[in-house]
Parts: sequence; C-alpha cells; structure tokens
Amino acid sequence: MKKVYCDSGGYDPRLKKLVEQVEVVNFDHGENKIKATKSATPSAIEYDASYASYDDARITYDEESSEKFESILNILGKNNLVDAKHLDAAYKSKCDYFFTRDKGDIINHREQIEKELGLKIYNPDKEFTDFLKNLNVQN
Repeated sequence: MKKVYCDSGGYDPRLKKLVEQVEVVNFDHGENKIKATKSATPSAIEYDASYASYDDARITYDEESSEKFESILNILGKNNLVDAKHLDAAYKSKCDYFFTRDKGDIINHREQIEKELGLKIYNPDKEFTDFLKNLNVQN
C-alpha cells in the first residue's frame, strides 16, 4: 500500500475511493484543515506549540526533524517553516506521494524536493489523473 501525505490544503476527496491502494496521512501543524485516516510522524515539534499537548497520542516528544529538514528549508527558504515541516513529516513517515495546492513554494521547487526526498509531489486539482497513472504503474 502506498502512502499519500496531504498538507493543509492538499486533501482531495477522490482519495477516499482509493482505500485499497493508498493510506492518507498528515500532521496538523495548527492549520486545523486536514482530513486524513492516519497521523504522520511529526517534524520539529516545539514544546510551546498550540496544536499539540502532552496528552496528544499522536506525538512522542522526542519528535525531531529528520536529517533532510535543513535541506528542505534551504530549498523552500527559512520563512516557509510550516511547509518544510509538512514535507519533513512526509519524509519521516515514508510517504510515496505529497499532495499540495501550494502553487508557490512547494510546486515551484518540486524537482529539487522530489530528488531530495524521493517522493512525488502533486497538485490534486491539476494532476490527479497523472497521480492515478503513476499509482497504477507502480501497483
């Protein structure tokens, strides 16, 4: 089964029809917009984060960023911390795909990010058919 990480704007309801082929994961970094079936392994949790508490079952508070986090920040720019956390969470969770509607930072740097993290990035509004083709080729 393949894993699809959806950032705060990336979830697409058509994914529900693919429950036999994909597992949808995410981690809500405070945006409260994400729908998923499973929580991803978070990246770079701050102890004062308003979106997480000590009794949050999704988190073990040794959750640090991966070895790729600084590289992601360098690609996106230091002012894109939440985007970097989503990408790093996808990497740490061993996701195959990353869905985003972020037309700026993530999509503009897609080639670099895909090469660095080994996952495919899609804008579900424009590339869902391409995603399905890729999914069927790999299954």
